[in-house]
Amino acid sequence: MRRRFKQLVSSLLIATILSLLLSALPVAAQESIDQPVAGGHFYKQANGLGGKGSQGFTVFDEPGGPAFYSRFSQLGGVNAIGYPASRRYEEDGFIYQVTQGALLQYHPGLKQVFLGNTFEILEKAGLNAILASRGIPESIADDGSGGDFQRAKQARLSWLTNPEIRQRYLAVGGENAAIELYGLPMSRPQAFGPFIAQRFQRIALQLWTEDIPEIGISKGTVTTILGGDLLKEFDLLPAEAKLPHSIDERPSPVTGAVGQVAPPPPMTGSTARTSQVFGKLPQYTNNLGYGMQADLFWLSPADKNRVYQLIKEAGFTWVKQQVQWSSIEPVEKGGFDWAELDRVVNSAHDSGLNILLSVAKTPTWALAPGLDHGPPADPQDFADFMRVLATRYRGKVQAYELWNEANLAIEWKPVTPGPFVELLKVTYTALKQADPNAVAIMGALTPTGVIDPNVAIDDVEYLRQLVAYNNGEVANYFDVLGVHPGGFNHPPTDTPQNITRNQSGGFGSHPSFFFTRYAELHNILLAAGINKDVWFTEFGWAASDQPAPGYEYALQNSDQDQAAYLVSSFNLVRQQHPYVGVMIVWNLNFRVTQSKSHETWAFGILNPDWSPRPAYNALKNMPK
Repeated sequence: MRRRFKQLVSSLLIATILSLLLSALPVAAQESIDQPVAGGHFYKQANGLGGKGSQGFTVFDEPGGPAFYSRFSQLGGVNAIGYPASRRYEEDGFIYQVTQGALLQYHPGLKQVFLGNTFEILEKAGLNAILASRGIPESIADDGSGGDFQRAKQARLSWLTNPEIRQRYLAVGGENAAIELYGLPMSRPQAFGPFIAQRFQRIALQLWTEDIPEIGISKGTVTTILGGDLLKEFDLLPAEAKLPHSIDERPSPVTGAVGQVAPPPPMTGSTARTSQVFGKLPQYTNNLGYGMQADLFWLSPADKNRVYQLIKEAGFTWVKQQVQWSSIEPVEKGGFDWAELDRVVNSAHDSGLNILLSVAKTPTWALAPGLDHGPPADPQDFADFMRVLATRYRGKVQAYELWNEANLAIEWKPVTPGPFVELLKVTYTALKQADPNAVAIMGALTPTGVIDPNVAIDDVEYLRQLVAYNNGEVANYFDVLGVHPGGFNHPPTDTPQNITRNQSGGFGSHPSFFFTRYAELHNILLAAGINKDVWFTEFGWAASDQPAPGYEYALQNSDQDQAAYLVSSFNLVRQQHPYVGVMIVWNLNFRVTQSKSHETWAFGILNPDWSPRPAYNALKNMPK
């Protein structure tokens, strides 16, 4: 039960953590990435890049039009309703702008700016059940007022029965100020495991009734869920409105249809300041999940448990296992062999770790005639397999990676993005039907530096084509983007413009072969209007004095390099790229299970006798 509470805790900070982190920043740190402009203020804090780069959002007064900046300031600015998080946009004759915690609505006839009732909008979009799964109570429709505002006000204010929540609600200046800023209560206080929550028209408040040290929450703390962030998350504003702009621009209001409600994201989510990350992460907050790839198949029960203990002793909370579809359903459709996978999943679940299964490899019976590898001839066969898999392990497996390195011909031939999107469409739908809470990861691409459909397509070019396919429909068929950042023989802080060591082995200055390649991939999503997190489902550095063919660059990486680069990569992501949710180290124990000639051996962070290598010790001692 306690573990389930931790998972629920993780899911509830999706829109809360950002406000907590921002309020904790020194004033100078906040001001360093925003500045005044004529008639308003330009902010980069909610630009989708953690405040990095040159773009952001301007809130400003337009002569003869919306006085958004004046209203923003009157309401208390950033401290009251968060940073601007969208451009202005038009809908139904009104002009809107989203902040992290509010929706500014300009009425042209009255020439006034009002606050939109964000949680009522979420309710009308049919999201009550999803919000409830995140610890936001469902609204009460009938307050007995018969539509009379004064009676409704009296009735709903009487629902403020929790003293701490009531005090937090009224702290802005009494009833009238609270109603103006937060709206009236939409629910009574409701218990959700370690906290009590109450929903209002524009926010939700949570009173924590337990100490949760994993996420830095103390008993008695009242936190806020911001409605504006949820409008963005569920695509309830035009995609273009979410794209940041430069300080020199004064964009006209975006017009066009508002996006449809996104497929329900998983109930789970990341926590603040903790490695206990579970599920879909909040947007652009400094949270990180720590995981390790392991080789668990056919280990003895004692060695399986040894793996879990080593992962937990290092302070990591995720274990990833690759699963070959061809091994589980090898001979014919419906002919399953679950025996060893059951042992792996059940033992990993019993250990308390979160589980990520990466699934690929088509069985012979599902291949197109004449092929010995590649994608299934009928994507529905893979979707049907994933439905059965996710049904079998519902509640035990937290995330599934859908395929692996589809931009490489040995995994998918010929290499073309369109068929991969078609596979994701049917598979994502099947997976969510089987386990709505499971995180669906778009199978990671691999860095190649090659553009030849018979061999490979460069990962950046492939992703560009993929998000453009069929008007970008892929956005609806994954929860997070999987990536495989490859450092090769470069330290993680190196870039093509800043190479700090001599190069050899064929991995020189091409951008594919630098760790921070993932940032380019994420920027492609943003440019396509897809605001989703990134998970490293595999990353590491090879170090060996006898590397496998093709991995000769491992000769340049010492054991100490491997350790230092891994720690440095975690530090880099924590400090600069908070849209990264989970980082899975490749790998823990392949030096135990594979021969030295195998390509995976050089990446291992344990010795063949299970003793720790310098990389394991460095990760164990790394602050998390």
